[in-house]
Amino acid sequence: MVLRYLLEDHAELSPRAAEILEQQQVTLPIEVACEVVYVLQKVYSVERDTISQRLTELVSEGLVRMDKLAKVIKAQGGT
Repeated sequence: MVLRYLLEDHAELSPRAAEILEQQQVTLPIEVACEVVYVLQKVYSVERDTISQRLTELVSEGLVRMDKLAKVIKAQGGT
């Protein structure tokens, strides 16, 4: 769901992911956040800084809760 939201790459699933994230409180476990980072980097070739920025935006906008955002960003080499 987070990947569909960030990538906006699916005509049906991306808007549905946005709807869920915008209307419900979603908690993103660190394991899932790490997998999101991995897929964005390795499969979609998204730059680390962009990933860091987008995850930070998700948390700061209140779309997801993530207890260890700083650790995820540090682990993937972001700022």
